[in-house]
Amino acid sequence: MGSPLLVMYGSQTGNSRMVAKEIGETAAKHGHAVRVIGMDEFKKVNWEEEPNLVCICSSTGNGDPPDNAEKFFRFCKKKTTPPVFAKTRFAVCALGDSNYEEFCLVGKEIDRHLARLGGTRFLKRCDVDEVDGIETHVEPWSARLFDALRALPPVESQPEVATGSPAVSPQPPPPPHTAPTVEGKGDEEEAAAEEEAVGRSAAAPLLARVTTARWLSSDTSATDPKRVLHVELDVREGGGWVSGFEPGDALGVLPANAPAEVLALLEHLGLDPSAPLEVGGAPPAHLRASTGAPLTCRDAFSTRLDIGSVSVWPPLPLLKLLHASLCAREALRPEIESAGDALLRTLVATAAAGGAQGRQAHARLQRERAPLLELLQRLECTPPVAQLVDCLPPLAPRYYSISNAASADEGKVHLCLSVVSYTTEGIDGRRCQRAGLASSMIARVCAPLLDGAKPAEPVMLSVYRREPSGNELRLPASPSTPVLMVGPGTGIAPFRSFLQQRRFKWSRGKLGPCHLFFGCRAEHVDFLYGAELRAMASSGALSLHTAFSRSREACSAGTWRGVRLNIPYVQDLIEEQASTVANLLFTQASGGHFYVCGDGQSMANDVHEALCRVTAAQLSISLSEAEERLKSLAAEGRYCREIWN
Repeated sequence: MGSPLLVMYGSQTGNSRMVAKEIGETAAKHGHAVRVIGMDEFKKVNWEEEPNLVCICSSTGNGDPPDNAEKFFRFCKKKTTPPVFAKTRFAVCALGDSNYEEFCLVGKEIDRHLARLGGTRFLKRCDVDEVDGIETHVEPWSARLFDALRALPPVESQPEVATGSPAVSPQPPPPPHTAPTVEGKGDEEEAAAEEEAVGRSAAAPLLARVTTARWLSSDTSATDPKRVLHVELDVREGGGWVSGFEPGDALGVLPANAPAEVLALLEHLGLDPSAPLEVGGAPPAHLRASTGAPLTCRDAFSTRLDIGSVSVWPPLPLLKLLHASLCAREALRPEIESAGDALLRTLVATAAAGGAQGRQAHARLQRERAPLLELLQRLECTPPVAQLVDCLPPLAPRYYSISNAASADEGKVHLCLSVVSYTTEGIDGRRCQRAGLASSMIARVCAPLLDGAKPAEPVMLSVYRREPSGNELRLPASPSTPVLMVGPGTGIAPFRSFLQQRRFKWSRGKLGPCHLFFGCRAEHVDFLYGAELRAMASSGALSLHTAFSRSREACSAGTWRGVRLNIPYVQDLIEEQASTVANLLFTQASGGHFYVCGDGQSMANDVHEALCRVTAAQLSISLSEAEERLKSLAAEGRYCREIWN
């Protein structure tokens, strides 16, 4: 029998959970007494009885922990946390996206703090770049992990581990054990009460009434991939925590799958929408109502289970289940072997088998992103419901930058969001139209307000204010500090809150220079909050620089010898204002702050390169030296980016 092994995961969209489950299954095959739990259960663990720990954790946003890892992350970082991992050997697998500045930051920090708190690292951390494909990194690391576990000395031979410690068995889990803390009982009870307050977390959301919804873009047809929606919510019932937000904060929105798709899926699975979802034994936490009872099938598949929106969709455990279900069906009825989509069946089988070819097949399926119902229908497959539920990622909250200052519209939260639609490549070469989950839900819920009719019932959204992590965009403490903001499209959202805060909190005489670089397709199409911005500019409170990339005649726009012609972007505006930008950022008396918010796939990198060229040219230094100057700005908290893909 292998040694006991605890696998913990911190997962926002299900990727880390998927990896943790795979490692747990492999560990069980190797004979380990293994348990796989979410990091939100860390207080139930008696660390003195956990000789081996594997942590799998993703990073979200700008280096923030997933919701279910936030408390464990804070516990590890806290200076007063005792060395609780002194008897624990550990290994960490960090998941992230290299397009983000703080790549794998949370996993890196957990790895560092586990060692600081007495843990012994038995395998070098693995940093998984989701851009390359998760399995590309995880498969070789998993092999090294089990080699390293086999090479570890028995627990009894380690002097720091007490002999005779009880082994950890897969069932039942160890008794609840609160992680050591220096806080008093009163502090813990107060913290618990705060965490349960309405509007403070996804577990206790605020049901907020939508008071206003309007389109900010002129093209509101469903075929437009850049429809932009402005939404205002009344959050007064959430108390000071929600309504007392700061500029730069984000609002979490709990999404729901489309009702028609959920009902069709339940019909395919043969489930009664109003019946409790039976998954065997006690239902997992994310499938329980606030009363502790199981959710109905409709509620579980509507609000708790992701059926096609996560970044790595379809997840590998689902593909393995579908393949096993197909094999079982064909073993019983060989005559229906050819049923369903043959090409899809082949790719599912190849992906489930793993290896290089399996990764290629998985990547091809991910390019198509066929949702669960479509996969089941095309495969003519109905897997066991309990196993299916176990394979599906939890439905994660979506975060949107708050686009107003609390002082500008008391008791209200404004959101500015693109209603996402995109096209994917089908495995047979066809083009498939897909829609973003949360943004489409918000537009669907707000439809009565958008139509101009008085809704028969209040329009409501489940929301909460996200706990600040310290990585948010924040205005400088002094209003006289120069501010330069780059926010094309919906990247304008946090900067609208900045501008309102400056207007309502400080007198005009105290304000330093403020520049906004905004870009969109055309002035008459999607110049978001254009009237507001122009009014601020005309009053002298703002220097507004705009780039309308599709405002010229189509025949005059394009490229010639690698040079863009008549297609201006925000990076061009920065170079046009080179002397002003450099003076405000690098003149000692100024100490300006430079902010970027928006698309991380191209815009943020293009803006960075433009800023680097401006720095080099204006300071008469090399590009490599300019990069170092920008790194110094970032280290000082004066070059801040909030980007997404």
